[in-house]
Amino acid sequence: MLARSLVLIVAGRAAAFSTVPTDLCTAEIDWENEADAGCDRFFAAGASCDSIWSDFCVEDNPAGADDQPLSSSGCSQCHGNYTTCVSAYNLITDLETKCPRDCEDCDEEEDCDNPCADDQPEHTAATCGTDECGDYLASVTDEDLSTAVEVGFPSCVNNTVLSGAAAYGNMGTAYLNLYYRSVARECELYDRLALSTDIDYTTCMGAYSLFTELEAWCPRDCENCDEEEDC
Repeated sequence: MLARSLVLIVAGRAAAFSTVPTDLCTAEIDWENEADAGCDRFFAAGASCDSIWSDFCVEDNPAGADDQPLSSSGCSQCHGNYTTCVSAYNLITDLETKCPRDCEDCDEEEDCDNPCADDQPEHTAATCGTDECGDYLASVTDEDLSTAVEVGFPSCVNNTVLSGAAAYGNMGTAYLNLYYRSVARECELYDRLALSTDIDYTTCMGAYSLFTELEAWCPRDCENCDEEEDC
């Protein structure tokens, strides 16, 4: 992020842009409490939500966030508009932040900090069944997902940091819809979802959800496995 400390004196000198205020990189900005005002300063200098510190400031950001986009500062201007790569990716990161996991469902080859035990769900109401999580689930609409998939994520191909996120655009809205529904279900906040519960079964992801949704809503007691299967 550009900065997230309680009160950070942003050091550095402005790069040679005629529209950049002379104190843009040296002003004292309370990013924790006044992120919107901080972002407004950079917007006035011609920045966008995808702009990074080093686009405007020559010296290193003392917070060590030279390659992090302006949107990661937490300002509201960069949230809710999913037409850019970073704002679209916020659909993933904001859900993680506002509806935190209990553990991580990792493959054996993955290096996880907090792997889930066998049959342990990633989310439970104990950690994410909160008003903050519910309010966020209620704020994301079908139109938001469509905008992110059709415009925001595809633009990530030109982002040096988030180029891999362009793959979300290829998955269509069904993937994100099912992901949000899964989190809402595990957090016991399904009634707060603003997203449509209708699924387009003409897509690969939509058709596959016939299996995943049945498993989620009607869980098994055990698995009927062949001897060669790893159950």
